[in-house]
Amino acid sequence: HFNPAITVGNLVAGRIGIAAAAAYIGAQLIGAAAGTLALFGILRTVPNIPDARTAFDTVTAGFGEHSVIQTSMAGVLLAEVLGAALLVAVFLGTTARRNIHAAAAPFAVGLAFAVLLQLGQALGNAPFNPARATASALFSSSWALEQLWLFWVAPIVGAGIAGLVFRGFADAGARSAAADTEHAGAAPDAEDEFDDDSDDSDDSDEEPGAAETQTANGRTASAERPAGAPEAGRDEARDFFDGPRSQ
Repeated sequence: HFNPAITVGNLVAGRIGIAAAAAYIGAQLIGAAAGTLALFGILRTVPNIPDARTAFDTVTAGFGEHSVIQTSMAGVLLAEVLGAALLVAVFLGTTARRNIHAAAAPFAVGLAFAVLLQLGQALGNAPFNPARATASALFSSSWALEQLWLFWVAPIVGAGIAGLVFRGFADAGARSAAADTEHAGAAPDAEDEFDDDSDDSDDSDEEPGAAETQTANGRTASAERPAGAPEAGRDEARDFFDGPRSQ
């Protein structure tokens, strides 16, 4: 996750949580700013470059008069949305668990990003990466910060679209698999039903004289008692009211 657009795509697709996404984007911004600061310091030591900010202006994302071919805001916006959506779709598709060619994921993502950068550079240094656009704008002229909003909004929108599409397909596949599993185990065999009924009928037959008692833990236990045996409590009561029996 070197790109906030990919992080947002993973968040929308349900692969990561909000806390993890915020941590990723924070690390991406800090890393991009640190790398750009190092490059800015190097450029200041070059004698042939009197102003490092002017040098950054040539590689910073922009539209209109700050675009290489004077691309309008609408054109750069559309290119950023489509490019970010395509990049996130390639990332999500190639890193899916069901992908049997997972080893090819780095090459697919890398080639897709390389092709997109060639297109973005021709339009207006469009990076399809908000962190990279932010880091360049921090060390460029003031116009770069004024146009930075587009290079955040457009990639996030494209990433959200790709994430929603991927999540929709993933949810549909999960529901289909769950339905197949439920259908496979819904109806038991007729033989099993017959066996269950037989077992219930066998359990219902009890020997005469068997009495069930409730134990303290809620379980029932059967106690065998001979049929017709007098109960101790009834004998004591009869002796009390009838008097002692004659010998």
